Amino acid sequence: MDYSFIISIATSVISLMVALASVIIMYRSVKISQQGLEKTLEEMEDFTISENLEIHVEVVNAIRHHQSLLPANIHDPDFAMTEEVSRRIRMFWFAIFDEWFVCRTEGKFMTDYWDKYYKYGLYPVMKRPVFTQAIKKMIEIDQITFLGQVEFFAPALNEIYRKIHGVDLIDTGKIEFKLNP
Repeated sequence: MDYSFIISIATSVISLMVALASVIIMYRSVKISQQGLEKTLEEMEDFTISENLEIHVEVVNAIRHHQSLLPANIHDPDFAMTEEVSRRIRMFWFAIFDEWFVCRTEGKFMTDYWDKYYKYGLYPVMKRPVFTQAIKKMIEIDQITFLGQVEFFAPALNEIYRKIHGVDLIDTGKIEFKLNP
């Protein structure tokens, strides 16, 4: 009996199981994020400025929480990416999208926050390939729609990246999916 064939099959089965588990975890994370965003949007319909500030604090706390879960050595040149760190970086970008989306949909007060303050918080992030390659992959390869707003969110990210590097990060021509209005 050829043991290499059995080992090959076992390895393939284990790889398939790991990939399936990763997809399930990612799907559940996205669903939980979407449910949280939908709940937030329902609660925001008639908010005053002070209520918008409370939302701001929640979103910023979520982003800081995601950042706190990342390893301290993530910016080291010899950092070895793990599946867990990759997932956390993805969740960081979902939180950034939530911040951008809230700012773009909640009137001038919140729009001013994005334009005057929040986007500048992304400048250091846009200098870190581990983060920029993650969002590039999410949009261009994984085709994440960000609640159908990717056609607007990607250019906002490109604007920031372009100010640092002089080129766009995301090739918006690779956004092959268009949602019906």
